[in-house]
Amino acid sequence: MALNPNNLKLWQKGILLAVVPVVFELVFIGTLVYLLREAERQIWLENKIKTIVVESHELTKSFYDAGASIIFFGITHNDAFVHKYEDQVSQIPAAVKQLKADVHELNPKDNSLDPVEMSTYKGLDTLRSIRSKADLGEGRLFSRDVRNVLEEFITNISSFVDHFKEMEKEAPEKSAHSRSLVIYWLEFGVIINIAMGIGLAMFFNVGTARRLAVLMDNTKKLSRRKELNPPIEGKDELAHLDSVFRKMAAELEDAAIRKQELVAMVSHDLRTPLMSIQVSLELLSAGAMGELPGQAKKELVVAEYSATRLIHLINDLLDIDRMEAGKFDLSPRNCDLGWIFERCVHSVHAYAERNKVTVVVPEDEEDIQVYADPDRLAQVVTNLLSNAIKFSPQGGEVVISYDDLPDATVVKITDKGRGIPPGYEQKIFERFQQVNSQDAREKKGTGLGLAICKAIIDAHNGAIGVKSREGDGSTFWFRVPKQKQALALVK
Repeated sequence: MALNPNNLKLWQKGILLAVVPVVFELVFIGTLVYLLREAERQIWLENKIKTIVVESHELTKSFYDAGASIIFFGITHNDAFVHKYEDQVSQIPAAVKQLKADVHELNPKDNSLDPVEMSTYKGLDTLRSIRSKADLGEGRLFSRDVRNVLEEFITNISSFVDHFKEMEKEAPEKSAHSRSLVIYWLEFGVIINIAMGIGLAMFFNVGTARRLAVLMDNTKKLSRRKELNPPIEGKDELAHLDSVFRKMAAELEDAAIRKQELVAMVSHDLRTPLMSIQVSLELLSAGAMGELPGQAKKELVVAEYSATRLIHLINDLLDIDRMEAGKFDLSPRNCDLGWIFERCVHSVHAYAERNKVTVVVPEDEEDIQVYADPDRLAQVVTNLLSNAIKFSPQGGEVVISYDDLPDATVVKITDKGRGIPPGYEQKIFERFQQVNSQDAREKKGTGLGLAICKAIIDAHNGAIGVKSREGDGSTFWFRVPKQKQALALVK
């Protein structure tokens, strides 16, 4: 039989008014606190995984520097290399211990560091043995032994880092899911509270509904990253809920700040030293420090390429961060498309020759004007050309063409490579997306280039896409306006 409020006495109405909200609020706040703790844990896991990856790279650098110092000491007998070796070796055990502690804190049952730890101490013993022999003038004979030690260590550390990078890829998604659950649960709870407030308004007042409306508005403002309403006054459940919600919002803001600090660290603490290393390697390669042996020159070429690739990767990451933050500046003006083609073909000329690929440009000299940022547009063309060359067979051609439309120009870059499987035409323009997972290793790809291209073209109010048939090459195209118009990105 349905409950009729008119049949209830005042004290019964008072009990009903007290019990129903209390029971609901306890369940609601308990679930919310649980979800908030899960969100906090996901943030902690994400930061801990990033810390482990950074510490792994530092350990790799120390181990590699120690091995390189032994080789150089055996060749030059310069005591400076001995000091550098001893300095690096002294840091390695502590680095392994810290890394082991972090992994154990993350997951006590995770044994993925064991091979790295074994190869590290085994490698240190080998390096110490080679170090003693190097004092006897035999160091030149053991460069291969050092390389074997480094290869074994790098193989193990790479597997270890890949393991945590997979976790790192999943962490943001899990964090976002946890935050979404909090927001969804808040919205659900607010709606129920409003409904309950309306139902109990005849017994009490509309104050509860009004305060719940503030919480609901805060959930929307949080999702849009707007400033929250003033705190709810009082010490009841709703005020506590508002406090918990604000704590969550503050933690999310703190996570965003840490992300910016990480980007700043990448920009300053990684890019600047890498550029210095690149300059030093170029000076060595040019003979500024004297003529180098043939083997040293080969190793120097590899080092130069690696440093350049790392710098490009860091620049791509910084570009992506600027685009997401809406700080991606453009300087559009009327520019000659033919001049951009000439500039881009020149920049990839050496790469095309090395891959034995011919780049074919339009033969006509018609002046095609577009309204765009020439440097950013050249970045797009160069990136698409480099990708086309990378995936073209030896002896193949990469053809640049364009369609001159009344209000826009469509640029096309066609190759005869392996093509793109159906269903990947849009995915490849997302961050870290590649058709083949082996491309990151075999083709030296990062999965950021096409995402940056899309962001640049979108900023020009243009469009970008690809037409491809698997096994029969691809045609990447983009469209940019010919006349001045409002740009998509706010400077």
